[in-house]
Amino acid sequence: MRTLLLSFLTCSVIACLTPCAPGEEKTHSKKDHRIQLFYYVTGMEGQDEVADVTSAVKAQKSVVFGTVNTERGYVTLSLDSHEISYQQVAEAIAIAGRKHGKTYDPRIVITVADYSNPALGPKIKEIFAASNLKPWIKYEAIDEANGVFFIHFLPLVNDPNKKGTQGFNGGYIRHPVTDPRPQGLGSTCVYSGKDSPAIPVSPAIPTEKK
Repeated sequence: MRTLLLSFLTCSVIACLTPCAPGEEKTHSKKDHRIQLFYYVTGMEGQDEVADVTSAVKAQKSVVFGTVNTERGYVTLSLDSHEISYQQVAEAIAIAGRKHGKTYDPRIVITVADYSNPALGPKIKEIFAASNLKPWIKYEAIDEANGVFFIHFLPLVNDPNKKGTQGFNGGYIRHPVTDPRPQGLGSTCVYSGKDSPAIPVSPAIPTEKK
């Protein structure tokens, strides 16, 4: 019995000291960068459009499809932002809409609570206005006083000299806003992962029956 106990304790110590296998570390890393996102869309309706949007989203690298809602006009999903960008997914949704002659204008909601803070607000506005973001996104205020905005995506132009993700990704705003000082502002920045009645939407226009 004593021999078995010593053997068990020895194995336990070895297990604790053994580093994770490369595959295990990779899985942990990917989990850290996955985010749930809500893409609001305009004018999506009908089973054919829903099917095309669903297929387009599911075909994107690392994306896990959630659901499509035509009444409120949104698509839910999660993605690994180190594998694919927010804008690349938005572009896939927009392309699905163009197949049906629609401009879906996929957009997400960002909340930066200190946007109107006298101390941090000016610096946050500088982050929003960064020149590298202008070719990718534009903002629409939902509740400016509380720092709530739509982020609309402009047509994506891929950079052939850039490896990895293309276009806008959440970290371009999140890191300078939330990283601890002095690297960032130490504030908060949230990309919405759920619907809210406070978010205005553009419902689908009913198709006229002939």
